[in-house]
Amino acid sequence: MPKFSTKISYRERVLDSKAAFTQPVSNYFQDSSVPYTLRSLLPGHVYTFEYLDDVDERDIISIPDYIKTPAQKKTEKANGIRQQSYIIDKPYYDLRPIGLAITGINTDNQTEYILNLKCMPREDRSLVLELLYRGVIPSLLKTAIETEEEKKGELMQFDKRIKNGSYVLPFLRIKMEPFVNVLGPELYFWINKYDKNRIRNIRLIDFDQLEKLAGLEYPDDPFTRFNQTSLREVQSLYQSYVKNKA
Repeated sequence: MPKFSTKISYRERVLDSKAAFTQPVSNYFQDSSVPYTLRSLLPGHVYTFEYLDDVDERDIISIPDYIKTPAQKKTEKANGIRQQSYIIDKPYYDLRPIGLAITGINTDNQTEYILNLKCMPREDRSLVLELLYRGVIPSLLKTAIETEEEKKGELMQFDKRIKNGSYVLPFLRIKMEPFVNVLGPELYFWINKYDKNRIRNIRLIDFDQLEKLAGLEYPDDPFTRFNQTSLREVQSLYQSYVKNKA
């Protein structure tokens, strides 16, 4: 195993990594990712998995309908009867995400929330990972690097790392706020939620593999669902409309 770089910047690591520029578009990290068996995803870590419930494309909001549907929060009628609120559905859904596990969105223990790195534009993905690396690499270098002579400088196996509370604790504190502070609240556009009972074949994409994400794009991904549109159009919607929405 190669030694784990001490560079805090994700982008600097990418520039040093040939793997970042040699991955095929269809790479789901089957060979380099690690099978994951814990009951919940650990925040601040990147995973891919299979979701068992397929989505009928007719149930996904189209881009024109997304644009013309106003955002609406809970309101009260004049007679005091609370109206039912609704949330605008997103014009995509991903059955095999590659994304960052996030906590602190709600207290539902049956749901996993994923910030979908696979679907978002590459530059936004790189910025999310830059923020993540700058936040966790200093701790990672203190708690997750092998010190034994034959493995010195390598990233510890994940099972060994999570036995150390000093490793786990910083990740449990990771929430959306630092990312939203830099990229804006529209970043929630790239979050999908998943029922834990319908998730299968979870794979951890560890920190020594994440440079590969810098060059990957998934415009024709067979696991992403749309209503008469495409990922490129959804990304264009995000850049031209969602980011500019008041």
